[in-house]
Amino acid sequence: MDYTAAWTGTGHRSNLSVMAANRRIASRDIATERSRVSSSLDRQRHAVYHAEDSTAWWQQGEYMSFGEIGDLVERISAWAEIDAPTVSDGDGVRVARGNKDSLVLPPFARNVSYICHEICHTIAKQRDIDDYHGPIFARMMVDITRGFMGDAQADELSQKFAEREVEISTTDWRAVAPFGGFRS
Repeated sequence: MDYTAAWTGTGHRSNLSVMAANRRIASRDIATERSRVSSSLDRQRHAVYHAEDSTAWWQQGEYMSFGEIGDLVERISAWAEIDAPTVSDGDGVRVARGNKDSLVLPPFARNVSYICHEICHTIAKQRDIDDYHGPIFARMMVDITRGFMGDAQADELSQKFAEREVEISTTDWRAVAPFGGFRS
């Protein structure tokens, strides 16, 4: 499957897409209220979310089947040199999650943009370089967007990150040593 076809749209958001984006922001705000400790370690979280939401392509296009999701997750995992996480449907869950060995994708998150975001968390956790939504995450998100969505989308995301003052690591995340360790 051509994964770019899964998100390519007219550039205009449907009412469903706008409602999903509003639900996403509300859910993330609720999660933030519940996790003040982690939010002090994750200073860029809101800026990253708002930058992503302001792109023309975020949540665009058709939602993917689990077969299509599995294929994309396998391709990204091979590209990132990690173990492919299992994918769960996340029914009844209000927030998508990228865990060390799994992706939780509620119905609203079953599209390329969400998968790219959540698998960044999985990659960072497996490589022991998790900085939540910090500079390493931001660089990884731009790289994955470029590799799996296209140059125009990655350039727009970089621009939106700059507008929101999201710090992006200048170091390639593949070369970053695990926290507390050394890359040989």
